[in-house]
Amino acid sequence: MNTTFRLADFGTQQLMRFEEIVCLIGDRNYTHIWLSNGSCIIASRTLDLLGQLLNPDFVCIHKRHAINRAFINQYIQGAIAAT
Repeated sequence: MNTTFRLADFGTQQLMRFEEIVCLIGDRNYTHIWLSNGSCIIASRTLDLLGQLLNPDFVCIHKRHAINRAFINQYIQGAIAAT
């Protein structure tokens, strides 16, 4: 299985590894790609379009959020997180 993909955006190209992506957050025509090193890349692609590239290790938890299963520590059904 291919574990990398090339993100070409804003005149630059970046090779990304699925294992480094913590989550993706859709923001209209852009997607914020949060990496395990704490950095964020903003891509001028929709989450739907990037979602087609994602491997099965990602789960959509909301229409705007996809999370890498490898970074989920705990899931409690019906729980509401306090902020």
